[in-house]
Amino acid sequence: MVIKYCNRPKSETDLPKGRLTFIVVSVMIACSCLFGRLFYLQVIMKKEYSERAASQYREKVTIEPYRGTIYDRNGRPLTDNVNDYFSVSINPYNVTKPKQLATDLSKVIGGSVEGYLKKLKRSSQNVVLARRLNDNQVQALNKLGWNLDVNQEIHRRYPHGKVAGQLIGFTDIDNNGISGLELAYNELLMGEPGWMVVQRDVQGNQHFDESFPHKPHHDGGNLILTLDMSIQLILEEELSKGLNLYNGKSGTGIIVDPWTGEIIALASQPGFDPNNPGDYTQSREKNTLITDLYEPGSTFKLIAATLLLEDYNVSPDKMVDCGNGHITIHGKTIHDSHGFGWLTFQDVVAKSSNVGMIKLTSGVDHKLLYDKIKKYGFLEESGIELSGEAGGSLPEIKDWSGLTRPNVVIGHGISVTGLQMCMAYCAVANGGLLMKPTLIKEMRYKDGRIVKNSAQKVRKVMSAETAKTLQTFLRRAVTNGTGKRASIEDMPTSGKTGTAQIVNLKTGGYYSNRFISSFCAYFPSDFPRYIVMIIVNNPVGPNGEHTGGSVCAPVFRNITERILGLKPELWALNGSDGNEDKESHIVVPDLCSKNFKDASGMLKQLGLKVTGHGNGIIYDQIPEPGTIVSKGDLIELTLGPEERFKGGYGLMPVLTGLSLRDAVRKATESGLMVRIEGSGKVIKQSPRSGSKVTVGGICTITAAG
Repeated sequence: MVIKYCNRPKSETDLPKGRLTFIVVSVMIACSCLFGRLFYLQVIMKKEYSERAASQYREKVTIEPYRGTIYDRNGRPLTDNVNDYFSVSINPYNVTKPKQLATDLSKVIGGSVEGYLKKLKRSSQNVVLARRLNDNQVQALNKLGWNLDVNQEIHRRYPHGKVAGQLIGFTDIDNNGISGLELAYNELLMGEPGWMVVQRDVQGNQHFDESFPHKPHHDGGNLILTLDMSIQLILEEELSKGLNLYNGKSGTGIIVDPWTGEIIALASQPGFDPNNPGDYTQSREKNTLITDLYEPGSTFKLIAATLLLEDYNVSPDKMVDCGNGHITIHGKTIHDSHGFGWLTFQDVVAKSSNVGMIKLTSGVDHKLLYDKIKKYGFLEESGIELSGEAGGSLPEIKDWSGLTRPNVVIGHGISVTGLQMCMAYCAVANGGLLMKPTLIKEMRYKDGRIVKNSAQKVRKVMSAETAKTLQTFLRRAVTNGTGKRASIEDMPTSGKTGTAQIVNLKTGGYYSNRFISSFCAYFPSDFPRYIVMIIVNNPVGPNGEHTGGSVCAPVFRNITERILGLKPELWALNGSDGNEDKESHIVVPDLCSKNFKDASGMLKQLGLKVTGHGNGIIYDQIPEPGTIVSKGDLIELTLGPEERFKGGYGLMPVLTGLSLRDAVRKATESGLMVRIEGSGKVIKQSPRSGSKVTVGGICTITAAG
């Protein structure tokens, strides 16, 4: 058998050997490239691309700190941090209709469409579109379907409005101090922001995990002032009433403890509300008693009187001819307000005779006078803890003319601040020591340090014997001199009036019908507790009143009477119980920091009714201390945690829907102090429930029905 082998016929689908080799090699090269690319992406570029991927669903969020709180000397908060404003932002890469979004933002918030479009063109994954939005604006944007990132913003609020507004100052949109103590102590108050990395889900909601990188924030430190808000309110109200009654252009006042230099109250009128700084001119922000210079007039006779007593041993009973009220020096005639004949030295001061003081000082050495003025601190800044303080102005001795000395001894030709003048009178009241004025009682830093201020003596400006003699001069000025309208029955007061013509800057002379009126006094005379300085710019009373005695002395008296009602213990310093005229009108005492039982007993003894909200000690009351009420009137007290300066955090409880009493109880149990608006059931609360809050902070609850 023969077997034959034959080749299979070639098919059309068979490929030449070379072509097959080409395909195999090509596939191998493609696979190598693919695997190489995968190796490059997954191994070499792993870190970079992982970070890029993470950035798509993770972001770094800033945690804003709470700005520190400013308190008055009794622990009443003068500032508040509120988070009822919002900012809205978005990732521009996710916006498919930027013009529509810009248009909607313009309609709801305001602002130009072009401005929003410019923001949306930024090469950033998170662009802030608007800040300081209220809840209604945010809800309106949500209803339009925009998935915006909404974050609460902390902003500063001033619960007492205009009261101490210039002194406290205000902050900008980023919570940085702009004026007042907010500016002076910005570093202490501002705190330190933190941050955390959050993860976003597909809906864009943020989630935080402890394993993510984060840095804790630190809230700002706290500031405790020497200010007493109850007395501050009295000063502002009575100063405002005085301006209205005597048609004064402006006015300023200060109340100081002469033994420590602590400022109890400081005010300028017209007032300034730091909650709405844009509504006022910049001049309304100033503490004019510190920043503005004026010619003091007869209150400055104190310096010449000190010089005569200490350096020239002039007897208080030395007689001087006051020339029937006028004297001519170098062709210029200087007048008294009344035509006096012969007066004693002490009556020259008490009755404020310009002629008498000029004659008594006619032989004094210019250098001794100049040095005495400097010793009292009139040509230097006091160092008070506020910016913009003026230092005073007086020509050098070499530039003095023949009229300089007679002008200066009666308070003309020299410019001072009201603060300098007040501190000079403090030296008389305390026995001869010039004290450094201060607004700060205590500073509590964010790192836990506590720094307490103590009284600082600048220098001794007179002997105790001289001070005692001057005290009798000032007492006589109220009983028998120009300060009679400051007199209070059974409460001896001492002080000095001042009236000075206002300089005409155009002519270099003085206006004949424009005046600066002032009065500086203290009480009780035998043991001075408070020095009060009142200055009114260009008053014109109903009957032409314009002098310090007719304008400022009555303002002082009204202030003093209300302080005595607020602090009846001051009557004991003078041996009087102060109950002579309290049957029909009752001055509401300051009950802050007292417990409810003691306060309730005090009010019932005065014939007043009382109700309270919350637990702890009293931190607020209605009506305000110093308010005059009638027997049987109701006093409402709000209580809160005793350790109001202690730090720590908690969560804001749910208060809406509760009765007012239950809401206050629940809030105070959480360590919060409560501000109440309205009555009935709680319909609104701030901060929102679940928010992180500071123990001792304030929450506001609004009730209705």
